[in-house]
Amino acid sequence: MMVRRATRFSLIGALCLLLAACVSEPSPEPTSVPTTYPAAQPDAATALAETYLAAWAAGDYAAMHATLDPTVRERYPVELFTDLHASFGELAVVSDIAGTTGEPRVVALPPEPRPKAFPPPAPTPAPSLGPSATANPSATTTPQPTPAPDPQEILDGPVPGLAVPLELAVGSDRFGALDLERDLTMVEGADGWLVRWSPAVLFPELGGDGTLRLDRALGPRGRIVGVDGTVWAETREDGTRVYSQD
Repeated sequence: MMVRRATRFSLIGALCLLLAACVSEPSPEPTSVPTTYPAAQPDAATALAETYLAAWAAGDYAAMHATLDPTVRERYPVELFTDLHASFGELAVVSDIAGTTGEPRVVALPPEPRPKAFPPPAPTPAPSLGPSATANPSATTTPQPTPAPDPQEILDGPVPGLAVPLELAVGSDRFGALDLERDLTMVEGADGWLVRWSPAVLFPELGGDGTLRLDRALGPRGRIVGVDGTVWAETREDGTRVYSQD
């Protein structure tokens, strides 16, 4: 009898310890980036960034454009993409471009519709009754088929991606040597990583729809002073050029 009572007390004690461990376990904190890591390997993203840089250095804008996400290629056709990069090369008088890649990091992109490369699951049809089944009037609900998902519907949650740091060394005959730091953002496609490009990769100030233009501004003309200190001509603060009258 004593053995049974001791066994019962030991089981109760073990159960109390288990409950205490469950209660003391801290609750998980929300993360600022998606906790579901993309299936494609980060090394593949680095390799794609190096391919992108090599094509840029060679001036092969079509090859650069081929690495872009399909939604980006639709927004920025190859002609627009080429013109923007060619304008950068002409305005800065670029002689050469070289670059290195850094360690990819996980980033959270804004929610967006489902990519075309990942079609939604097929709708579930309504279950059919067997030939021997009879309708039950007391049934409260009737099974309904699952509605077809809207391809333009914004999905819940951020889109996981990778950002590959780029360190660019641009030789410019107009501005000298330029050292630029950029991030090449990538998303996962059906066959691996794809570049989520925007004009901000060239210059952050361009945003998503910016263009490049070179404006020339002449500085104010200096004063003309004679050997005796006489000012023969000068430019006033309002920009008017005045000359000394004899």
